Amino acid sequence: MFEIPVPPMPDGGSTIPYGLRAAPDVSIWMTELVGGRLVKFDPATEEFEIHALPTPYSGPRRLDIAPDGVVWVPEFTTNRLARFDPVTKRFTEYELPVPDALPYVARVASDGSVWVGTAGADLVSRFDPAQETFVLVPLPTTGSLIRHLDIDPRTGEVWGVTGDFPPRSPRIFRIRGPGAAVIPLAGVVWFGVGQDDPLESTESDIPAYMVQRAMTAPERGVLVVRGSTDDGSAGADHHNRSGERPTPLRTNTTPT
Repeated sequence: MFEIPVPPMPDGGSTIPYGLRAAPDVSIWMTELVGGRLVKFDPATEEFEIHALPTPYSGPRRLDIAPDGVVWVPEFTTNRLARFDPVTKRFTEYELPVPDALPYVARVASDGSVWVGTAGADLVSRFDPAQETFVLVPLPTTGSLIRHLDIDPRTGEVWGVTGDFPPRSPRIFRIRGPGAAVIPLAGVVWFGVGQDDPLESTESDIPAYMVQRAMTAPERGVLVVRGSTDDGSAGADHHNRSGERPTPLRTNTTPT
């Protein structure tokens, strides 16, 4: 057993160790939900690295690690997806394009995309690190607090489990299909979910309010949610259809 060298919270409470994943180099990474830190443990040297997330009390939850070693962290309270480069020791944050989505869990697919389950938006978000875009997949059932995601490496299908609030029968959902018609709504790209779409859910059709918004959408097939990592910065532009890179949102470095 190894004791993590972090101080207790000011009130003496726990920092609440939360997400835990093993990296390709066999290092172990962990988030602290209340402590707001990303922790690396090297089993070979038995040494720790402690990295404070850019924003205090960001509520990092279930992280994941890409094959290249980059760590992806959902920031529950700041509504952001954080990228941590273990080489430069630098964080980059990406704002989710839906307010108060409450990102809960992140999983990296074999193609490098990052899927993020939310607790407050009834959707799963797919982030493309190369294009720096979000694609949003609405779930059929409202009140879906997505606690866990996993990705089938054979098919690319995304599986999730919800622990809804108010409490109801737990559900397992599946997102499948390489693509679908996209509908930009207020600068956000939505995937259709239904029987006739290439991307479909195991549950029923999307909620009525999603159908109404989709019917009134004037355009289709335009990716407009973008972020920037130029010079280590991050950004999000919810309305830019010109293809220009947006103004950076924020940039942060962390002590080691």
